This record gives sequence, C-alpha cells and structure tokens, in this order.
Amino acid sequence: MNLDELQIQLGKETVWGTGVAGSVKAMGVLSAEQTPQIPAKEYPDLRGTLDPGYIAAVQSVGGGMTIEQVALYEDICYPLEGLFGEDATPTGTGPYVRDYAGVNTSAARIMTAYYGKAGYAYRLVGGLVNALTLRGEAGENDTELMTSYEMLGKEVEEDASLASLSDRTVNPIMAHHGAVYIDAWAGTIGTTLLDTAAFAFELGLNRNRILKRYIGSLTAGDHEAKRAEADGNTLKLSMEVKAASKAFLDAVLNSGASGVFQRQVRLKFTSGTSIAQFDFAGFAKEAPRVYDNRDGIVSIEMTLHALYNSALANWFKAQITNGVSTLP
Repeated sequence: MNLDELQIQLGKETVWGTGVAGSVKAMGVLSAEQTPQIPAKEYPDLRGTLDPGYIAAVQSVGGGMTIEQVALYEDICYPLEGLFGEDATPTGTGPYVRDYAGVNTSAARIMTAYYGKAGYAYRLVGGLVNALTLRGEAGENDTELMTSYEMLGKEVEEDASLASLSDRTVNPIMAHHGAVYIDAWAGTIGTTLLDTAAFAFELGLNRNRILKRYIGSLTAGDHEAKRAEADGNTLKLSMEVKAASKAFLDAVLNSGASGVFQRQVRLKFTSGTSIAQFDFAGFAKEAPRVYDNRDGIVSIEMTLHALYNSALANWFKAQITNGVSTLP
C-alpha cells in the first residue's frame, strides 16, 4: 500500500467517544500519526524461578493522533475549534468571520478522526485537540505557514468504511501575507506595526486537557480541561536588530527596575477577503540573548509566555475570515 493513497477524514461527535462518519476530508495534510494506546504489564511475582514472569494484564485503552498540515485559511478553523470551543457562530454573509478565544472552559469540538484508505482505515474516537503549533518564516522558498496539532482520545477503532468525500478548494496562508504588530500592555492591539524586521514566529498553544478514568472501564469515561499554563502557551519571535526590535531588548534588560516586560502581539495574514488573525498577550520569563546569528544577520529571539491581559480581555484570541459558511 502506498502512503500517498491514505487520507484524513474528520467527523463531529455529539457525544464524546461515540464515533461518527467522516464529514470532511482534511486538505493540506503532509503527515499524520495515529497511535493506539493499550499498555500491558507483567507481574514478576515470586515463584522460586528466574523466569521473567507468569502473569500479564492490559492496563488501559486510549489513543492519540498528530496531524501536520499546511496552514489553510479554510481548515485552520478545525484545530482552533477543537482547542477553544465548539461551533464558533460565523458573522457575515460571505466572507464569514469566526472568533476564537482562550476562554476558561472545557468546551471543545469533539472529533472522530479517520486515517487510511478504503478497507484499511482506522479511527480515533473522542478526539480532543490538546495542542496546536503554528509557525511561519520568511524566505525564498517554503514560506507557507505550517500547523501541527495533537489530539488525545478515547480509543482507536478499526473501521474500514471511509465516507465518500470530495476535495475542497483551499488557500494556504503564506508568510508574505503577514503583518506583525507589537503593542504596549495597556495599549490597543494592532496599532504598532513592526515593519521589515520580523523573520519568523512560532505560536504554541496547549489546552492542558486530561482524560478521566473510573473504576469499571478500560477506556476513559470523560475529559476535562485544566488551567492553561504559561509555559505551555508561548509565542516566539525572531527579529532583525533594528531600532524597534532593539527597544524590546532594552526594555527586557531594564525590566528589573521598571517591571516585567509585557506586550501584546498581533499576527495578521491577509489574502483577498481571507484573513487569519492571531492575538497573543504575554511576558518575558527570561531575557533573550543580546544577539543571535540568523544566516549572518544579527537578530533577537524573543519568547513571550501567556498572561491574561485586561486590554485584550484574554491571553489569546483568533479571528478567521474565509468563504466557508458551515464547517462540516
């Protein structure tokens, strides 16, 4: 079987852990891993021998999945809904606008995730997006943004019946579509453009979900989202050393006297009527190195850790504008 024959299908569950048919074929997928988790254990009890053991038992049943995908104005909504809430209600009549936020709730778009081809397909049921990485870099080649997201789930099941789903027209989010804004902690986000300075970014989001296991079942019985931790939700920026970026470095170095370095950052990508906007509020937990070398160009590598901001009224927000009226 050829790897290129495989596909990913997603379906939206209404009851966690109750699998449904795929309703959309994921586009732009470059790789995927679907991992059944069925740990077993031996018990080396004392029987007067040097044999490795006589008793073994299955400990639990679970599953996980990782999907690496070209970031698309249309499909970025699926992992965002999985992280931050179910069914963002779109506004507009085409294009359509959806808002997401790092809210304090366990809400999630629960997915059945299929991987395979007809006759050789398996599905993760109860799929919960737990972590998402979005990264982009300017350059001559490979300047599309990339996403990678991880799901945990109830279990991986054998299911050879892939749905008959059509390909969709999609549009990649490119680095050259982007603009980076860095604003004061109490300011208005999206005001101060960091012009001709940003080389690359990596946004890492983690919802800190857990599965809850109860006596009487091998599989988990429920799930919960815990506190979103600052160390698991970060934004890394690589910038050329110029007056504006040097000012950030100077502010961090002076934070001992003036207070912790805190900023709001907006990453906004626009192509025609399609927009992908990501807002992040955070603080510098550690000072960056004074200078880094990026292909012979002097740069600053700055990392912000998530922190609630009253001006943003959150620590993370995203707004996606595209031509999709309903997410299947």
